[in-house]
Amino acid sequence: MQACMSSTASVTSAKTKSTTRENTTSTISRVWKTSFQNAVESLYARLTLKKMNKRLSQLYIRDSLTRLYNRMAYDQLAKPLYRKFISIWRMKKCTISKKQNTLLDKKKTSTDHFSDGSVLVS
Repeated sequence: MQACMSSTASVTSAKTKSTTRENTTSTISRVWKTSFQNAVESLYARLTLKKMNKRLSQLYIRDSLTRLYNRMAYDQLAKPLYRKFISIWRMKKCTISKKQNTLLDKKKTSTDHFSDGSVLVS
């Protein structure tokens, strides 16, 4: 009778180990599946957010009806270019003015006054 009980106990013990192993494997599988699913969902959310932000920035600078640039686009795109153009233009204008001033100075120094009141500028 004891031999029968010990074989029954060993079978029960084997079933318990097998069940425990299956439960552990099942738990690991569920955890891995959940982690993978969370990673995929997170990636999808980031890509969707990036796409929506790009769309929002386009709506921000373009008119939705005509698709032409609006004032916001002018402020962001054209104003800096205009300011750069003006600063370059002013630098060139100052350079030209300086050259003209030096030419005028030379003309002033080469002015001859004659006794009859005539003036010769060369």
